[in-house]
Amino acid sequence: MGLTEKPGIVKANLEQIVQASGLEFRWHVHRQPQWCGADGWKGLCIWVELARNPQRPLLIEFPFEVAARRSTPQRQRPALTGDEVVRAIDAGLAAGWEPTSRGKPFAFAAPTA
Repeated sequence: MGLTEKPGIVKANLEQIVQASGLEFRWHVHRQPQWCGADGWKGLCIWVELARNPQRPLLIEFPFEVAARRSTPQRQRPALTGDEVVRAIDAGLAAGWEPTSRGKPFAFAAPTA
């Protein structure tokens, strides 16, 4: 993990590498959990692509979970393990995502545990 500096902006680079189905993938948080007026709470969303020569990315949206009863939901940071990411990537591949093809990002809702 490193910090990328731009004029006036300091942003943490939180990309991680995982292996799933014999391939190496790079992933990072695309969107934190948030409120949507039309759909209610939307969960954490991650961006996944091949570590080398990325073509078509995979957007995995995890279901929103309220962890504590008396806490403000938008302030809760979901914990995501590498094993959960690998399982979600495998499920995305099984659902038809082809990481070597070209095109728009493949949106996929992660299965609930």
